[in-house]
This record gives sequence, structure tokens and C-alpha cells, in this order.
Amino acid sequence: MGDPKTIFMKKLLLSFFLLCTCLTGCTRKISNDHAEVVAFQADVPEVKPKFVRVDVSMSFDSLNYWLNRKLNRSLFKSGESDTFIGFPIEISQQGAIKLSSGLNQQLIVQLPTKFDAKPQIAGLSAGNISGKMQIKLASKLNFKEFTNAKISELAYSYDWLQKPSVTVAGFPINAAPIVDNLLASKSEVIRQGLLRQLNDLLSKKSLEGILQSSIGPMLAGSKDFHLNVYGVNMKNFQLNSGGISAECWIQSSANFHPSRESVSVFFPRLIDFHDAESTLAIKGDIDWVYFEQVLEKELNRLSPINPTQVRIQALDDSKLVANIIGFQGEKSEYKIEFVPISFQDSSLGIRVMKTDIRGLVGVQKVFSKKIERRLLKYASKFRLDLKGQLAPWMNQTGPIRAINSNLRIVGYRWNAKGFYVMGEIGGQWAIMK
Repeated sequence: MGDPKTIFMKKLLLSFFLLCTCLTGCTRKISNDHAEVVAFQADVPEVKPKFVRVDVSMSFDSLNYWLNRKLNRSLFKSGESDTFIGFPIEISQQGAIKLSSGLNQQLIVQLPTKFDAKPQIAGLSAGNISGKMQIKLASKLNFKEFTNAKISELAYSYDWLQKPSVTVAGFPINAAPIVDNLLASKSEVIRQGLLRQLNDLLSKKSLEGILQSSIGPMLAGSKDFHLNVYGVNMKNFQLNSGGISAECWIQSSANFHPSRESVSVFFPRLIDFHDAESTLAIKGDIDWVYFEQVLEKELNRLSPINPTQVRIQALDDSKLVANIIGFQGEKSEYKIEFVPISFQDSSLGIRVMKTDIRGLVGVQKVFSKKIERRLLKYASKFRLDLKGQLAPWMNQTGPIRAINSNLRIVGYRWNAKGFYVMGEIGGQWAIMK
């Protein structure tokens, strides 16, 4: 059995290196590999956005579920002057939309609706007419160039779920023949009007708004990891019997902030270009305050009787100092000057430059030099394998998965605010839902 104080110091030291190497776990490993001191940089810029490929495959079941999160929406409402039909009309959704595919890349939309109209016959009002109908739209989509998407063909038909009626002297009278005749006389006007409105929805500005409002909130779900999206290039859009698929190239970067919340940047533009290689640029930004809180929590767990305070500061642009106060008594203080170092395999460690132990009494004071030697010994043994830590995340399974992913560390930096990691994740992703 080892000395209790020595055992305690081993635990303390382990916690310290977990802190300084930004890890939740380290591997003890002696190595003589060449190591370089991580450079100081007062202002670390954001990483430059790159393009990452995401192959998307969405089933009609998933699309229908997403479209029907909000039911009974107003779809169309007009007055006498602005309707393409020629009389005031309001159509609202009254049930679930159903998407499916037809022949030759046709998209079939089945939509139950409520119909309210005030038609006129020979200049005279026919009264308020209400009914329920099942509308069926069949459209031919042209997505060869997504920034110039359009519907080239459109056909529509309808069936009455509840025949329209008009109230006369308090009694409902079947108005289906009147409405059918009016709709038949306006069939080409209605078709052209629907085609024009649907193509307005497919305009570049409209599609960018849909991307921002529907996808943006999903990407902002994590308070630590933020995906910044600046542009989207879509290719090879396909409509098949099971759903839709597309090849997406997303101009983006990613940020990791474990100690603060920030909003993801998500204002995508539809663009006509992308890089040849699929790469997600990442930047980790970890404040020293985060390290201080992690170490304080661990030290207070190991020694709950003595509250501990930890402060990490940059002495200048060449080294850092960690002040650990109170963990072995009110007056005890450890001061450790160090610099972060990186190895050829991109793993991390620290190099202790100087230690100063004060405020110890009795047996603790006797062992102060031994403790100092152990600090230097353990500093040479601990390494952070950042790639190993990220591997489970990069190879996750589920609706989104990585394909042939690989992490490359571009560089590390530190300054008075915190520690920074710049890198790239190559490969591509696939979303199947």
C-alpha cells in the first residue's frame, strides 16, 4: 500500500493533466517522440468555410410527417380583385397532406381541403358556398439546376368529400352543380394560377427561406457544437417510388464551445458551385474558465473538506501558470508553470517549466520535494489522443452517419482567453430518414 498523501497527489496530478489536455480521459504512455511547443496567438481567427458532401435520402413517410406537423392551415385566400378565379375564395387544409410519386418523375400531392366561396352568376351573388374537397395535384419537377428549379407541367383534379351547399331561407341547397360549372369554366385559369404560385414557391429566395426556417433550428440543437452554414449546392435530385434523394454540398464550418452558448450561423444561399473534395472545417474554442471549473470540481470531490480554487493565466506569450489554492488547507498553494506541447501524431501533452509548493505543514512539507519530482515525471508520460476521442462521434450510427471519415489536425494555439484546436474532417455524410 502506498502512502495516502502520495496516492492523493497521483489523483491530483491526473486531474490536472486531464484539465490541461482538454480530455475526459488520458492514456498513460512513455514516448520519446519529438514534441513542439504549441504557439501563442493573441487573436485566433475563425476557420475558412469549406464544402462537405451530404447525401440525403428522405422517404415519403418522413416527408409527410414533416409537412403535417401543423394541420388545418390556410392555403389560399383572396378578395374579388386579386383572385385569379374571379370571385372571393378561401381554401384551407382539413387533414393530412400525402406525397407520392407518379410516372416520369411526377410528384403527386393529395390534399383534403375546406372550400369557402362567394361566386357570382350573371353579376348576382350566389351566396356563401361551403364544402370539402380532396384535391389532387400531379406536377413534373425540373431540378437539373436547383437554383433555377421549376414545375414545367401541372394537372389537377378534385373530388367532393362534402358537397358544397348554400343556405337559402334557412335551408341548405346543393350547390355542387354550380361550383362544378364555375370551376370547369375556369379550369385553365386555375391551372395557370396554381402553376404560377407553385413556381413562386420554388424561387431561389423562397427556397433559401424554407431552408433557413426548417433546417436551421435542427442544427442549433446543441449548445456546445455549432454548425455554421453559408451556402448549399444541390445536385442529382431524384424522385423515386419510396421518396426523394439528392446530393448536397454544404458550404460550412463547425465550432466547439464547451463553456458558452452561441447561436449557429445559418443563412444559406443556393449556389451553383462547390469544392472538389468533401471537408468539414472545425475549430475548438475552450476557455481557461472551463478548465478551472473542471479541475475545481474534481479536487473538491477528492478533498471535500477543503474548498479549492483554481486559476489558469497566461504569464506572457511563452507560458501559462496554474494556481491551485486550498485543496490541502486554507493556506496551501500549488503554482505550476507550463506550456502545451504537440507531438508528430497530433496528440497533446504539457511541459512543466517550474513548480512552486507553499503553505504545507507537517508531513506535507517534508514530502514537498518528492511531490515536485512526481509532477515532472508524470508530465512526460501523459498524452491526449484527440483523434481517438473524436472517432466515436465521427463514426456514429443512426439517421446521419459518416462515410470514410478522417480527422486531420491543422494546428493548435493558445492565448490569455483559452486553448484552440483547428482541424478538418474529411469524408462525407449521409442522411437517411
